[in-house]
Amino acid sequence: MAAHLGLDRRTFARRFLRRLPDGRWTIVVPEGSAGCPLLAGDLCSVEPVKPGQCRAYPFWPELVGSPAAWRAERAACEGIGRGPVWPAAEVRRLLTLDPGDGPNGK
Repeated sequence: MAAHLGLDRRTFARRFLRRLPDGRWTIVVPEGSAGCPLLAGDLCSVEPVKPGQCRAYPFWPELVGSPAAWRAERAACEGIGRGPVWPAAEVRRLLTLDPGDGPNGK
């Protein structure tokens, strides 16, 4: 993603990532923000190289596992409650994606 945005890895990490206790990296979505820091308007600035964390959204365990969180996420996700219903098998697959997986898996 850093290369896609024309940034060196250190600068990209400082701006957009944090390390999880298990050593993996995750994109930081600032509290109270309108959404992902990698959005350019309504479009993903790293679409061709986005990680599993993004490809799985909104089917994140913390959202799917909580009816209240799912309802609250509707304000941020224009697709929740609209459009086609996703097959349960595909939702289960998305729930297993590692946040750090790249566009083609690990």
